[in-house]
Amino acid sequence: MVLDGSWNDASVKRPDLQTSKGRVHKLCWKDAHQLYQRLEAGVKEFVLGIKVDLIELLQKQSKNPSLAQDFIQALLSGYEKLCSAAREVSPALLSLEMEHLRRFSLTWEILNKHLYQSIIYSDPLIQNNLPIFISQLRSLYPDKEHEVRYTELVRGYLDFDVEMENINEFWKNSEKLIQVENAKKGFPDKFGNLFEFFFRSIISSRRACEPSRRC
Repeated sequence: MVLDGSWNDASVKRPDLQTSKGRVHKLCWKDAHQLYQRLEAGVKEFVLGIKVDLIELLQKQSKNPSLAQDFIQALLSGYEKLCSAAREVSPALLSLEMEHLRRFSLTWEILNKHLYQSIIYSDPLIQNNLPIFISQLRSLYPDKEHEVRYTELVRGYLDFDVEMENINEFWKNSEKLIQVENAKKGFPDKFGNLFEFFFRSIISSRRACEPSRRC
């Protein structure tokens, strides 16, 4: 609910976070690392959905003069949506954070930020286009009237860029600790290839739908 935007919909009943907190505590007692992996898998799927939309924006709007603005806005909007969702549910995951994630020097929000950084920000296609888009923004706002909007967008991106670099550096130590834990429990990194397959499957299916427009 938090990730799909219905959390703030007054017509939709929210789950009781206090009840969820109790369930998380019980699941942590049974197998905290497995709970972590399953929750991480759910966030990965959501982030891959954002990535698919961004890649499609690049492909379908390549001739659009405002692509630079639209892409940067979508990139930042997706990140803010993910971070907001992480903050909303973080109280329900307190047991997971205190009893497990902190062993890897992590919080739930930092984990979510890392997934955005590793899946979207670090993607070569996105990385190749970002410097071009930033340089193109100036031409979209050539006069004083739009100077404020240009400044806000560029500053927003620069802050995001710095945070992504910091998250990448921070994650290196956490990753080593997680790998040790996976080795202890005999958990291979089985999700990486699975989600890459998932991403490519979505792109392929959407392309297949375009000629007939039936999907």
